[in-house]
Amino acid sequence: MDVAKSTSGDSNKQMNETKPSLYQVIWRWHFYAGVIVAPFLIILV
Repeated sequence: MDVAKSTSGDSNKQMNETKPSLYQVIWRWHFYAGVIVAPFLIILV
């Protein structure tokens, strides 16, 4: 049982380490918005 508890604790620790920061989330959405909006701006020009 102790082994299962330690591995679940390790997986929770890994999940917290892989969670992206707010800065990364904002830049990712900024990139997606640019990819979606840029073609329309080019067409309008």
